[in-house]
Amino acid sequence: MTVAQIREAESVALSHASEDTLMDRAARAVARVVKDELTRSGRLVPNANIVVLAGSGRNGGDALLAGALLAAEGADVSGVEVTVTAHARGREALDAAGGRPLSAVAESGIRAADAVLAEADVVIDGIAGIRGHRGPPVTRRSLGGSDSCGNHHCLR
Repeated sequence: MTVAQIREAESVALSHASEDTLMDRAARAVARVVKDELTRSGRLVPNANIVVLAGSGRNGGDALLAGALLAAEGADVSGVEVTVTAHARGREALDAAGGRPLSAVAESGIRAADAVLAEADVVIDGIAGIRGHRGPPVTRRSLGGSDSCGNHHCLR
């Protein structure tokens, strides 16, 4: 689909349901995929290490909300915010579910993000949606690490 087609589909969907409802649906779908990926690799949600890379828009909000659902099921979830204006409802939900928000804006946050990425079983990429600019993917290397996804799954 093109960006224009996606925007048109979003417009139609938003005429039938609220943005929060659509984001919650997206979050449940992402959480379901993460559970499937963990199951395929012989892991369960409780005690799984999950990292959410979150930008400021709805895509970041969807990812943080998915992280909150997984944290509520016992996963160890770190929400790495790559902007100073991460999605407020997503951040609040992750915090309420026991997830750990981390800011990767400052150097100390980049080191903390690299540490949780090194231990991640699954990475949920919610940095940029259709309004984002195409560029190189954010990887552990760009956050200060040595490789992209190492031995864990990256969901983009």
